Amino acid sequence: MITNPDIKTLKERLRKPSYSRLVRKEDYLAGSEVGQFYDFLKMKIRDISDKDIEKSLGDYLKKDDIAGLSMKFRAELAKLK
Repeated sequence: MITNPDIKTLKERLRKPSYSRLVRKEDYLAGSEVGQFYDFLKMKIRDISDKDIEKSLGDYLKKDDIAGLSMKFRAELAKLK
């Protein structure tokens, strides 16, 4: 899994984010800097479980692929700089 995104593209997207109608306004990122985005992701993933992932992505992923995915997400996000 590639951890670090293209910073130039990320900065452009953070300048003018676009959200799904399903995302509540209180869940929007408060900021536009890369570091703020990384912190936001780390905070959001901290409490996520495989059950949450299965609920959100169960239609797209095999059940065997979901097991341990929350731990993998946390491990990869920890690598972001």
